Amino acid sequence: MCRGVDEGFLLVGYTFSRGGDSDLMVTKTDSNGTVVWSKAFGGTGVEYGNACLTTRDSYLVTGFTTSIGAGSRDVIAIRLDAQGAPIWTKTYGGKELDVGTALAESSEGRYVIAGFSRSFGVGEEDVYLIEIDSEGNLCWQRSYGGSRSEMGCSVHVVPEGGFVLGSTTGTFGKGNCDFYLTRTDDQGNEIWSIPFGNKGWRGYGYDWMSASVPARDGGWVLVGHTDARDILDVYVTKVDRKGRPVWSKILGDGPFYDYGSSV
Repeated sequence: MCRGVDEGFLLVGYTFSRGGDSDLMVTKTDSNGTVVWSKAFGGTGVEYGNACLTTRDSYLVTGFTTSIGAGSRDVIAIRLDAQGAPIWTKTYGGKELDVGTALAESSEGRYVIAGFSRSFGVGEEDVYLIEIDSEGNLCWQRSYGGSRSEMGCSVHVVPEGGFVLGSTTGTFGKGNCDFYLTRTDDQGNEIWSIPFGNKGWRGYGYDWMSASVPARDGGWVLVGHTDARDILDVYVTKVDRKGRPVWSKILGDGPFYDYGSSV
Protein backbone atom coordinates (compact mmCIF):
# COMPACT_ATOMS: atom_id res chain seq x y z
CA MET A 1 0.00 0.00 0.00
CA CYS A 2 1.12 3.58 -0.69
CA ARG A 3 -0.35 7.07 -0.59
CA GLY A 4 -2.39 8.28 -3.55
CA VAL A 5 -1.14 10.95 -5.98
CA ASP A 6 -3.82 13.34 -4.70
CA GLU A 7 -5.30 11.74 -1.57
CA GLY A 8 -6.32 8.35 -0.32
CA PHE A 9 -4.38 5.14 -0.90
CA LEU A 10 -3.21 2.72 -3.57
CA LEU A 11 -3.38 -1.01 -2.83
CA VAL A 12 -1.71 -3.72 -4.90
CA GLY A 13 -2.22 -7.48 -4.82
CA TYR A 14 -3.90 -10.09 -7.00
CA THR A 15 -7.36 -11.27 -7.99
CA PHE A 16 -9.05 -14.38 -9.41
CA SER A 17 -12.21 -12.41 -10.30
CA ARG A 18 -11.57 -12.39 -14.06
CA GLY A 19 -11.51 -16.20 -14.24
CA GLY A 20 -8.53 -18.47 -14.80
CA ASP A 21 -5.24 -17.77 -13.06
CA SER A 22 -4.57 -14.76 -10.87
CA ASP A 23 -4.09 -11.25 -12.24
CA LEU A 24 -2.21 -8.33 -10.72
CA MET A 25 -4.78 -6.00 -9.12
CA VAL A 26 -4.44 -2.31 -8.29
CA THR A 27 -7.11 -0.42 -6.34
CA LYS A 28 -7.26 3.32 -5.63
CA THR A 29 -9.33 4.58 -2.68
CA ASP A 30 -10.12 8.00 -1.31
CA SER A 31 -9.10 9.06 2.19
CA ASN A 32 -12.17 7.32 3.65
CA GLY A 33 -11.39 4.00 1.99
CA THR A 34 -14.07 4.26 -0.71
CA VAL A 35 -12.94 2.69 -3.98
CA VAL A 36 -12.26 5.28 -6.71
CA TRP A 37 -11.07 2.80 -9.33
CA SER A 38 -9.80 -0.77 -9.51
CA LYS A 39 -7.83 -2.33 -12.37
CA ALA A 40 -6.53 -5.83 -13.10
CA PHE A 41 -3.56 -6.65 -15.33
CA GLY A 42 -2.58 -10.05 -16.64
CA GLY A 43 -2.26 -12.49 -19.48
CA THR A 44 -2.68 -16.22 -19.93
CA GLY A 45 -0.46 -17.04 -16.96
CA VAL A 46 -0.13 -15.87 -13.36
CA GLU A 47 0.44 -12.30 -12.18
CA TYR A 48 0.94 -11.15 -8.58
CA GLY A 49 1.37 -7.60 -7.30
CA ASN A 50 3.72 -7.14 -4.34
CA ALA A 51 4.55 -3.43 -4.02
CA CYS A 52 3.63 0.06 -5.23
CA LEU A 53 5.26 3.48 -5.32
CA THR A 54 3.71 6.93 -5.78
CA THR A 55 5.65 9.25 -8.09
CA ARG A 56 4.95 12.94 -8.71
CA ASP A 57 2.01 12.29 -11.05
CA SER A 58 1.76 8.52 -11.49
CA TYR A 59 2.23 5.11 -9.86
CA LEU A 60 4.69 2.27 -10.26
CA VAL A 61 3.76 -1.29 -9.26
CA THR A 62 5.80 -4.49 -9.24
CA GLY A 63 5.45 -8.21 -8.63
CA PHE A 64 5.87 -11.09 -11.05
CA THR A 65 4.39 -12.53 -14.24
CA THR A 66 4.43 -15.90 -15.97
CA SER A 67 2.59 -14.61 -19.06
CA ILE A 68 5.42 -12.58 -20.58
CA GLY A 69 9.18 -12.30 -20.17
CA ALA A 70 12.20 -14.55 -20.46
CA GLY A 71 11.76 -17.11 -17.67
CA SER A 72 9.37 -19.17 -15.58
CA ARG A 73 8.62 -16.01 -13.58
CA ASP A 74 9.85 -12.53 -14.34
CA VAL A 75 9.80 -9.28 -12.42
CA ILE A 76 7.01 -7.12 -13.82
CA ALA A 77 6.81 -3.33 -13.53
CA ILE A 78 3.77 -1.35 -14.65
CA ARG A 79 3.62 2.44 -14.67
CA LEU A 80 0.09 3.83 -14.32
CA ASP A 81 -1.29 7.33 -14.64
CA ALA A 82 -3.36 8.89 -11.86
CA GLN A 83 -6.53 7.22 -13.21
CA GLY A 84 -4.96 3.75 -13.38
CA ALA A 85 -4.38 3.61 -17.14
CA PRO A 86 -1.12 1.79 -18.03
CA ILE A 87 1.65 3.99 -19.44
CA TRP A 88 4.07 1.11 -19.97
CA THR A 89 4.69 -2.49 -18.87
CA LYS A 90 8.15 -4.04 -18.64
CA THR A 91 9.65 -7.33 -17.46
CA TYR A 92 13.10 -8.11 -16.08
CA GLY A 93 14.92 -11.33 -15.35
CA GLY A 94 16.54 -14.38 -16.85
CA LYS A 95 15.58 -17.92 -17.75
CA GLU A 96 14.44 -18.96 -14.28
CA LEU A 97 12.45 -17.39 -11.43
CA ASP A 98 12.65 -13.63 -10.74
CA VAL A 99 10.25 -11.74 -8.45
CA GLY A 100 9.90 -8.06 -7.50
CA THR A 101 8.91 -7.34 -3.89
CA ALA A 102 9.79 -3.67 -3.17
CA LEU A 103 10.22 -0.29 -4.84
CA ALA A 104 12.01 3.01 -4.18
CA GLU A 105 12.80 6.17 -6.14
CA SER A 106 16.58 6.22 -6.58
CA SER A 107 17.01 9.65 -8.20
CA GLU A 108 15.06 12.04 -10.38
CA GLY A 109 13.37 9.86 -12.97
CA ARG A 110 14.97 6.60 -11.85
CA TYR A 111 13.66 3.78 -9.66
CA VAL A 112 14.93 0.61 -8.03
CA ILE A 113 13.10 -2.70 -7.75
CA ALA A 114 14.22 -5.21 -5.12
CA GLY A 115 13.28 -8.86 -4.89
CA PHE A 116 14.90 -12.21 -5.47
CA SER A 117 16.23 -14.22 -8.39
CA ARG A 118 17.15 -17.74 -9.40
CA SER A 119 18.40 -16.55 -12.78
CA PHE A 120 21.33 -14.54 -11.41
CA GLY A 121 23.71 -15.05 -8.49
CA VAL A 122 25.34 -18.06 -6.88
CA GLY A 123 22.67 -19.64 -4.68
CA GLU A 124 19.22 -21.19 -4.73
CA GLU A 125 17.80 -17.66 -4.79
CA ASP A 126 19.70 -14.41 -4.38
CA VAL A 127 18.60 -10.89 -3.48
CA TYR A 128 17.94 -9.05 -6.75
CA LEU A 129 18.23 -5.28 -7.29
CA ILE A 130 17.33 -3.50 -10.53
CA GLU A 131 17.55 0.18 -11.45
CA ILE A 132 15.30 1.46 -14.24
CA ASP A 133 14.69 4.85 -15.84
CA SER A 134 11.37 6.68 -16.16
CA GLU A 135 10.48 4.65 -19.28
CA GLY A 136 11.24 1.33 -17.60
CA ASN A 137 14.51 0.76 -19.42
CA LEU A 138 17.05 -1.29 -17.46
CA CYS A 139 19.99 0.78 -16.18
CA TRP A 140 21.73 -2.00 -14.20
CA GLN A 141 21.01 -5.12 -12.17
CA ARG A 142 22.83 -6.77 -9.26
CA SER A 143 22.45 -9.89 -7.13
CA TYR A 144 23.64 -10.60 -3.58
CA GLY A 145 23.90 -13.81 -1.62
CA GLY A 146 25.65 -17.08 -0.99
CA SER A 147 25.23 -20.77 -1.67
CA ARG A 148 21.75 -21.09 -0.17
CA SER A 149 18.64 -18.89 -0.38
CA GLU A 150 18.45 -15.11 0.05
CA MET A 151 15.01 -13.46 -0.37
CA GLY A 152 14.77 -9.65 -0.65
CA CYS A 153 11.75 -7.93 0.90
CA SER A 154 12.52 -4.19 1.10
CA VAL A 155 14.70 -1.42 -0.30
CA HIS A 156 15.42 2.12 0.93
CA VAL A 157 17.45 4.99 -0.49
CA VAL A 158 20.23 6.15 1.86
CA PRO A 159 20.46 9.99 2.10
CA GLU A 160 24.24 9.99 1.56
CA GLY A 161 23.85 7.78 -1.53
CA GLY A 162 23.14 4.14 -2.26
CA PHE A 163 20.60 1.69 -0.93
CA VAL A 164 19.82 -0.57 2.00
CA LEU A 165 18.18 -3.91 1.22
CA GLY A 166 16.25 -5.96 3.75
CA SER A 167 16.12 -9.71 3.19
CA THR A 168 16.22 -13.16 4.72
CA THR A 169 19.39 -15.23 4.38
CA GLY A 170 19.86 -18.98 4.51
CA THR A 171 23.59 -18.75 3.85
CA PHE A 172 24.88 -16.35 6.49
CA GLY A 173 24.10 -16.03 10.20
CA LYS A 174 23.46 -18.29 13.15
CA GLY A 175 20.61 -20.53 12.09
CA ASN A 176 18.44 -22.01 9.39
CA CYS A 177 17.65 -18.44 8.26
CA ASP A 178 18.29 -14.96 9.62
CA PHE A 179 17.41 -11.32 9.01
CA TYR A 180 19.90 -9.84 6.54
CA LEU A 181 20.73 -6.20 5.79
CA THR A 182 22.84 -5.17 2.78
CA ARG A 183 24.22 -1.68 2.13
CA THR A 184 25.22 -0.73 -1.43
CA ASP A 185 26.50 2.34 -3.26
CA ASP A 186 24.37 4.14 -5.86
CA GLN A 187 25.41 1.63 -8.55
CA GLY A 188 24.37 -1.34 -6.45
CA ASN A 189 27.89 -2.41 -5.47
CA GLU A 190 27.88 -4.06 -2.05
CA ILE A 191 29.49 -2.11 0.80
CA TRP A 192 28.54 -4.38 3.71
CA SER A 193 26.08 -7.11 4.68
CA ILE A 194 25.08 -8.11 8.21
CA PRO A 195 22.87 -11.00 9.46
CA PHE A 196 20.71 -10.79 12.60
CA GLY A 197 19.19 -13.82 14.28
CA ASN A 198 18.57 -16.03 17.28
CA LYS A 199 19.59 -19.54 18.23
CA GLY A 200 16.02 -20.84 18.24
CA TRP A 201 14.27 -22.90 20.88
CA ARG A 202 14.63 -26.04 18.71
CA GLY A 203 18.32 -25.39 18.20
CA TYR A 204 18.67 -24.36 14.57
CA GLY A 205 17.11 -20.87 14.54
CA TYR A 206 14.45 -19.53 12.17
CA ASP A 207 14.29 -15.72 11.72
CA TRP A 208 12.36 -14.45 8.69
CA MET A 209 12.34 -10.76 7.74
CA SER A 210 9.11 -9.37 6.26
CA ALA A 211 9.67 -5.60 6.15
CA SER A 212 11.88 -2.69 7.20
CA VAL A 213 11.52 1.07 7.59
CA PRO A 214 14.03 3.92 8.02
CA ALA A 215 14.28 5.30 11.56
CA ARG A 216 14.49 9.01 12.37
CA ASP A 217 18.13 8.74 13.50
CA GLY A 218 19.34 7.25 10.21
CA GLY A 219 19.12 3.59 11.17
CA TRP A 220 16.41 1.06 10.35
CA VAL A 221 13.76 -1.01 12.08
CA LEU A 222 13.38 -4.59 10.83
CA VAL A 223 10.36 -6.81 11.47
CA GLY A 224 9.44 -10.44 10.83
CA HIS A 225 9.13 -13.55 12.98
CA THR A 226 11.36 -15.91 14.95
CA ASP A 227 11.25 -19.30 16.65
CA ALA A 228 13.60 -18.10 19.41
CA ARG A 229 11.00 -18.52 22.19
CA ASP A 230 8.28 -20.84 20.88
CA ILE A 231 6.79 -21.90 17.53
CA LEU A 232 6.80 -18.36 16.07
CA ASP A 233 6.79 -14.86 17.57
CA VAL A 234 7.02 -11.37 16.12
CA TYR A 235 10.67 -10.28 15.98
CA VAL A 236 11.63 -6.58 15.82
CA THR A 237 15.21 -5.29 15.59
CA LYS A 238 16.51 -1.72 15.55
CA VAL A 239 19.93 -1.07 13.94
CA ASP A 240 21.98 2.11 13.48
CA ARG A 241 23.14 3.60 10.17
CA LYS A 242 26.10 1.17 10.02
CA GLY A 243 23.88 -1.86 10.62
CA ARG A 244 24.92 -2.34 14.26
CA PRO A 245 22.16 -3.71 16.53
CA VAL A 246 20.65 -1.18 18.97
CA TRP A 247 17.89 -3.38 20.44
CA SER A 248 15.73 -6.42 19.66
CA LYS A 249 12.28 -7.41 20.91
CA ILE A 250 10.35 -10.68 20.70
CA LEU A 251 6.58 -10.15 20.88
CA GLY A 252 3.83 -12.76 21.20
CA ASP A 253 0.95 -13.75 23.44
CA GLY A 254 1.18 -17.53 23.54
CA PRO A 255 2.92 -20.72 22.43
CA PHE A 256 1.52 -20.66 18.87
CA TYR A 257 1.98 -18.51 15.75
CA ASP A 258 2.60 -14.76 15.85
CA TYR A 259 3.78 -13.14 12.61
CA GLY A 260 5.25 -9.70 11.94
CA SER A 261 4.50 -8.44 8.43
CA SER A 262 4.93 -4.65 8.38
CA VAL A 263 6.29 -1.77 10.43
